[in-house]
Amino acid sequence: MTIKNMIEFVRDRLLKQGCKSVNAEGQCLYRSADNHNKCGVGHLIPDELYKPRIENNGISHLWNNSRFNPVKNHIMSTWVEGDLKKEKQLVDTLRVIQSIHDDDEVKRWPSQFKDLLENYS
Repeated sequence: MTIKNMIEFVRDRLLKQGCKSVNAEGQCLYRSADNHNKCGVGHLIPDELYKPRIENNGISHLWNNSRFNPVKNHIMSTWVEGDLKKEKQLVDTLRVIQSIHDDDEVKRWPSQFKDLLENYS
């Protein structure tokens, strides 16, 4: 798998979902309370690794806090086969994916993902 594959994976799931993953106050979540909707990064976290304490933590905190090493290790091994040389690019891409979900209107997601994927052609 590659970072491009990861972007396509997330894009496909978010576009199918068609809405943001948010709480009652409109705050973005990795997973909604009913576990039905997920943010882009939330789609990369398998059920067995998801813990509610992950909420309210951005990518940097998630990546640098040892409590979340199982999530980090899963994403690293799945999408860059554990290649530490690709870690910075992976984290930067995760930040962009999180920003697309959190900051952009849903109707802009297709063009935002198209632009992001152009960096990996």
